[in-house]
Order: sequence, then structure tokens, then C-alpha cells
Amino acid sequence: MMRLAVFAVLGLVTAVGPATAQAPAVPPVTDALLQDPAPGDWLMWRRTLDEPGDETWGGVPYEERVHVGSWMVPSYDPELDFVYAGTSVTSPAPKFLLGGSDLKHLYHNLTLALDGDTGEIRWYYPLRNSCARMLATPDEGLAIYQLAARFQLAPGTDQLGTVRAISAETGRTTWLQEQRAATLSLVTTGGRLVFGGDVNGRFRALDQETGEVLWEINLGSPVTGFPIGFAVDGRQYVAVSTGTAASASAFVGLTPELCPSYGNNLFVFALP
Repeated sequence: MMRLAVFAVLGLVTAVGPATAQAPAVPPVTDALLQDPAPGDWLMWRRTLDEPGDETWGGVPYEERVHVGSWMVPSYDPELDFVYAGTSVTSPAPKFLLGGSDLKHLYHNLTLALDGDTGEIRWYYPLRNSCARMLATPDEGLAIYQLAARFQLAPGTDQLGTVRAISAETGRTTWLQEQRAATLSLVTTGGRLVFGGDVNGRFRALDQETGEVLWEINLGSPVTGFPIGFAVDGRQYVAVSTGTAASASAFVGLTPELCPSYGNNLFVFALP
């Protein structure tokens, strides 16, 4: 089944039907809906937390198992009918505060492969838990994770932003673009373009083969949204949003001479 829109919300991975004029309206996401979604509300859904009674969280009560969000934009494989989604860390992040570091705390900090029709988990792949070795603190740093954190540029460089093209065949870097402002999410197109932005509000199109900047515009605010490409009546478009985000604020603090605004806007550009 072809799906053109896949949505992720905190603690729940959901999919809705094709993005056409006849597509059903997506119901508002409320606490009641997340607790007990009606069968007709979603084509498929999957909670990103263990259900009550499972042992991977030890004795942590279910209502205290929080912040395992599906933040990243999922990917869809039409041949396998799999949806691939990444999940976030727990809150607090240090696992000794959540029953013990020896527990798995499913399904946090991993890649999920979900059945596109049912939402069932086909497999999952745990990622490296760098938070496990960070100093815990309840009052400062990244408070939501109870982590002590300090942000700084790597020694020997004043460039915070990097876009690196890596050959899938060899693993070698084919081109590298560096800049002062931190770079954010990217999207590639069938037309051999790479679209992406940075915390200083610049949104640009790069040549996929060389990294050359082919087009650029100042959107005024950090380009924190994930760019997407779509087509309507044969015309191609690229959409991206700007605004505040925790990571963007931290990055801007490392480059104090850059002073973007923080307007929350959605921009759509038509391709030639």
C-alpha cells in the first residue's frame, strides 16, 4: 500500500493515507486519543514504549516511562512495506535513575522497522547510548534529561556547520562543505539536488555531485524543520519550516555574532 505521508508524534508512530484532496482529515492529537485510539482514526499505529507488565524497564511504573519519542522523519520501503523510525532517549537519560543501566528500556534510542499495514515491530536495532557516560544533574545543563552538558566547538576549528557527501560504495568522502553557522536537516531529490538550511536562516540547494551552492535564500530564522519534496499536477515543490528548537538554540550560542530571528513559518518553493 503506497503511503505519501507518515507522521510521528511523541510516544506514538502513526501513518495516514495518501496526501490527496480526498484524504480523510487527521484527528487532533489529544491525551485521550493517545491513551485509546479508535480503530478508524489511524491506518496503523505503534507505541514506542513497552506495554505495562513488560520487564525491560524493571520496576519503573508505566506512567513514569516518558520521552521515548519518534522525533525523526520516518522512511518508507515500498518493496518490503516497512516503515523505519528512530526513537529518542528516555527522560531522565541516565539509566541508573530508571531502574538500572543493565535494563534495555525498550524502545528507546534505536531504529524500529514497522510493518506498514499493521504497525507491528519486525525488528529493532539499538544505537549507541552516549548519555550513559554523562554526568547526571537535576538542576542544570539539559534539565529534561537530567544531564550536565556543555556545548563547545571542537579544538582547532571555528566552523560549526558541515555537509559531507559520502560514497555508499566506498565509504569515502566525495565532497565537504563547511561554514560558520551550524547546518541542520537535508533532503535529496531525483534531480540530483540537496536542499538544506542552517541556524542562521539560510536555505539553499546544492549540487549533489560537487556540493556547489546553486541557489540560496535567507528565511530569517533557523531552518529547524525537515525539508520535503512533493508534486502537484506535475509541478514539483520543496517545503521547509523555520522556528525554535533546542538544538538550534544551543548552536546559536556557539556563534554569538550570528543573530537570527525565531519566527515560526512554513515556506514552499516551486522548482523550475
